[in-house]
Amino acid sequence: MKSILLISLILGAAVHASELPDNACLVDQKALTELKKQRSAYEEKLKSLSEKENELEKREQAVKEEIAKLQALKSEIQGVKLDQKKQSDEKVAKFVETVEAMSPKAASALLSKVELSLAVSAATKMTTQRLAKIMNLMDPVKASQLTEAMTKGSILQ
Repeated sequence: MKSILLISLILGAAVHASELPDNACLVDQKALTELKKQRSAYEEKLKSLSEKENELEKREQAVKEEIAKLQALKSEIQGVKLDQKKQSDEKVAKFVETVEAMSPKAASALLSKVELSLAVSAATKMTTQRLAKIMNLMDPVKASQLTEAMTKGSILQ
C-alpha cells in the first residue's frame, strides 16, 4: 500500500491509501483497452495458425498417402514391363528357333519381310555361320539395312 501511495504522490495525485479500493490499480484505461485488443488479436492469430497447422498436417498426410499409392503403382508397372519383356524375349527366341530350322533361302525371305526390329533381334541371337548363309541369299539392300541396324544397335527406317 505504501508503494501505491508513493507512486500516487510522485504522479501528483493527492490520493490517500484509505481512499483507494482494495483492488485498485494505477493503470491507464486506454492502455488497458489497447492491451485487451492486442491480446484478442494475438489469440485470433494463434487460433488461425493452429488451424492452418492442422490443415497442413492433413495435407502432408494426404500427400504421403498419394506418394505411397504412386510407388505401388510404379512397382506394378515395372512388374508388367518385366513380364512383357520376358514374353517378348520368349517370342523372339521361338522365332529364332524357327528361322534356324528353316532353309537359308526360306529364312532370308522371311527376314526380308518382317519388321527390321524383329529381324535385328533374331539376327543377333543366331550363330554367325547360320546368319551369314541367310544374309548371302537376302536382297543386298535388305541385307545392308539389317547389318547397319545390327551394328548401330538401333533400328533404321
